[in-house]
Amino acid sequence: MFGCHGKSRPVLGADQNWWLSQRRGFSSKSEAMNNRTEPRSPLAPRNAFEAAASQLRAQRPLRNPLLRQIAAELRNGRSEDAAQRLGEYLARQVDDPDAMVLAARTASRLGKLREAELWLASCLAIAPDFVAARFRYGKILIQRHCYRRALAEAERLLEQDGANPLFRQLKGDALRAIGEEGASLVIYRQLAMENP
Repeated sequence: MFGCHGKSRPVLGADQNWWLSQRRGFSSKSEAMNNRTEPRSPLAPRNAFEAAASQLRAQRPLRNPLLRQIAAELRNGRSEDAAQRLGEYLARQVDDPDAMVLAARTASRLGKLREAELWLASCLAIAPDFVAARFRYGKILIQRHCYRRALAEAERLLEQDGANPLFRQLKGDALRAIGEEGASLVIYRQLAMENP
């Protein structure tokens, strides 16, 4: 069930250099000066990608105080401490989807991508509508070179929100990785035009 098949090639390629340059902003300093805007709040998202990421986080915030503490440890680079506390917590609360996602994040930070994949798969078996977990699962599948499975997850996410740039980029990454450069480039160009 968790085996990965397909070409093992890096996700970023020469064709994506164009995409990355488009996302970085203006092509020249004079163009940037001519297109200045009013200062914005530092908390406001800078682009559609940040807005989509913010929306994903807001859909299911951590409510459990212990899990919030563990998440803070993880953010502060104390992955080993977070892993130990999560292990203890999950021994008592074996079916907590939020803890499973946090365990996946911790495993990923520790370089244990297979473990992260298993945590996310378990989480989605319990909470199939946990959108942020499904997105993270797709990203982990890309990192593990499970491109066709990542593409299936991207398609499932896009059924719910076809305009989400993060989901579209995930699909583009998966398509690129399985050799569908033309289809992925169409997605990257659309995203670049929508998010200058």
